[in-house]
Amino acid sequence: MATERDISLNDYLRARKIDPALASLVEHIAKSAIVMADHLKAAAFHDQIGNAGTRNVQDEEQKLLDVLADRVFRETCAEAASLAAYVSEEVDDVAWLKAPLAGDLILYVDPLIYLSNEQIRASRRLAANPRTVVRGAAGTGKSVIALERARQLAANGKRVLMLCFNQLLAAHVRKG
Repeated sequence: MATERDISLNDYLRARKIDPALASLVEHIAKSAIVMADHLKAAAFHDQIGNAGTRNVQDEEQKLLDVLADRVFRETCAEAASLAAYVSEEVDDVAWLKAPLAGDLILYVDPLIYLSNEQIRASRRLAANPRTVVRGAAGTGKSVIALERARQLAANGKRVLMLCFNQLLAAHVRKG
């Protein structure tokens, strides 16, 4: 018997009778997050970190990852038929995707959070100094950083041994 952990997002939303328009948008947001997770894992190794040289609508210095995340979310979520407009703190204007109809949605999003930027800074330190210590609470992304660094080293022909105490994490690392 499947548990809720085994249910796809689509099935979960349907089982709870979530409005189909909203469910479609939620699925596109999830797809965007997956795409960005891949970018974040390798950002420090592909010059996707640092300032973009521009300012957002809140007059904050934009980061390259903020600009990238905004583009990924805007383009991916635009595929949701129910989305009429996309609003982000990274751009001045509302991106109208179509003339709004009754029931259409408007998405306001700030795709990156502080934690992701912290993970990127840790990845950059690790790339510059292989003896970097990365500390943080459970769920903050330490293992993500370690796994990505191990992949990068292996891709460069290095022999890599990654050890961990947690058996669930070890199973996840083996899957790659």
